[in-house]
Amino acid sequence: MRTVTNFKTFCLIAGAFLSSHLLQAQSQPTGYYLDALRYSRTSITGSARMQSMGGVGVALGGDISNAFTNPAGLGFNRKSEYHFAPSLYFANTDASGNGVSGSESQTKFNFPLLGVIFSKAKGGPQTWKGGSFAIAYTRLNDFNGKTFYEGDGTNQTSMVDYFNETAQGLPLGFLEDEKQFSSTIIGSLGYSAEFLRVTKPNASEDTPQSLYTLIFSSPDSRDGQVSTSGAQQEFSFAYGANFGDRVYVGAKLGIQTFRYDKDQYNFEGRNGSGDLQQLNFSERFRTDGTGFNGSIGAIFRAHDYLRVGLVYTLPTYYNVTDIYSASLSADYNNLNFDEQAYFQFIVDSGVSDPPNPADGDPNVSINGERTAFHEAIETQFNMRTPYKLAAGLTGFLGKRGLLSADFEYVAYNTAKLKKAEEYVSSFDQVFPLDVTGDNEILSNEYRGVVNINIGTELRFGQWYARGGYALKPDPRKKDLQTIKEFNFEWDQIENPDVPMVIERSTKSNAQFITFGGGFRNQRFFADLAIVVQSQPTYLVPYQLDVRFPNNFLDPNLDNYQQQLDRVGEDTEIVIHPTIKVDESNIRAMLSIGTYF
Repeated sequence: MRTVTNFKTFCLIAGAFLSSHLLQAQSQPTGYYLDALRYSRTSITGSARMQSMGGVGVALGGDISNAFTNPAGLGFNRKSEYHFAPSLYFANTDASGNGVSGSESQTKFNFPLLGVIFSKAKGGPQTWKGGSFAIAYTRLNDFNGKTFYEGDGTNQTSMVDYFNETAQGLPLGFLEDEKQFSSTIIGSLGYSAEFLRVTKPNASEDTPQSLYTLIFSSPDSRDGQVSTSGAQQEFSFAYGANFGDRVYVGAKLGIQTFRYDKDQYNFEGRNGSGDLQQLNFSERFRTDGTGFNGSIGAIFRAHDYLRVGLVYTLPTYYNVTDIYSASLSADYNNLNFDEQAYFQFIVDSGVSDPPNPADGDPNVSINGERTAFHEAIETQFNMRTPYKLAAGLTGFLGKRGLLSADFEYVAYNTAKLKKAEEYVSSFDQVFPLDVTGDNEILSNEYRGVVNINIGTELRFGQWYARGGYALKPDPRKKDLQTIKEFNFEWDQIENPDVPMVIERSTKSNAQFITFGGGFRNQRFFADLAIVVQSQPTYLVPYQLDVRFPNNFLDPNLDNYQQQLDRVGEDTEIVIHPTIKVDESNIRAMLSIGTYF
């Protein structure tokens, strides 16, 4: 297609010579800002009773869940109790996009809640009514999941373009060292696998290079898989006190840990001879962290039929260790290339600082498999998650039931990374890592949001029926929840009425529909919760720089200005694949406990 060919030419020539200068002038994010968001945006938690009511708990008391929702609620407990809860977790994903589809599922068993409450409640006319101390373990996030997709060649970009963009500006001496031993950065992998070459092979070893790719074709097929595992949990130590059966106050110390493993695999295939037939890129992420936080809360019994709760949760301060490794495999089918002719083509195109055609190899020939490996890089950094402020209301229908609602403000734009450093084993050296770009993204592109939890409980003697709903909005600013994607079926001449860009929502709200029931008597209780979570997420196999309309439009066309006005001259256009992944997870949880 003519428009795509023009665009590919722009990427392979002008883009290569410009980006090497532009990238050096910016503070590039490392991507670790995503960790701050992953461990700040938790699922609904608590006992089966609370989860079946949408995760409420700020203005409810007398439950082990208060150890991490609102410690003041422990002041309602009149008896000591043991509590444990097994759970089955069913994770399902459906992938869709422009020429892309796929689905996956898996099942996991775990114990999301264990705890004990020691109650020292006091009767009598005195104001001080005693209190309760709780030790509890709860799972805040479950990271187990799988996503699979396969697609055709509708999107005509390639992982080759990604490696080409990330390699710009690297000196030849560094690239050769990375090829000889192992890569320490993503940018060198394409050169080591031999589909990237430098334009000034005779320059000094420390001269920043503009690189180009030998691969001009688009993939005919692509597929990928992402497998994640691990969890985030908290060990809570909390105390709640009762003053006159009217005012309840409490405090909590929380120790949080997490483990997150991610294996991501991407494949591209080309059917033609004399080309790169297969490209396989595998990445491995492993992240561990330990941190601590605290909270203080209060519940006011405004009336026998109304309670009001407030709780403030301090940021969690984490120490994080991340280990990343990758491998790249390229399988060639008798690729032959005249580098001298290509260098002459670049000269004729009028690009500034072009290569010397005499430096090119007229007989570049590659056949068979080439591999490259990214050595394991260990990164350590400190991370502060957002603070949280929650308010809740609970209304009682006598002894027949209740209705409760929580509103929790989470200031995602206050999350921060600091004191980052990387250990590179091949150098046996620690290097400081600049996370300024990540912190700028957190403060400028994210916002504070209000999470909503609503639940109800109806009582029928010793039996209970419950239901609820929860909403956790996308923490990104609203103007960043849509993208404008290049329409690869667009042709600026033959089909002027076909849009050049397609606007797509990337909003990622998490919604929970919950229900369940329970049984309670003087010595024993059992509660069942079913939690159905739905959330659209978006998978980007590789990310390319945004483009602008002038990268696609030919100024010599009669309708050039008309097309430019239609799209907007400054519109940022996404060209890499963006795959929508609809997550639909179901958790069945049984809480069992005894009083003592």
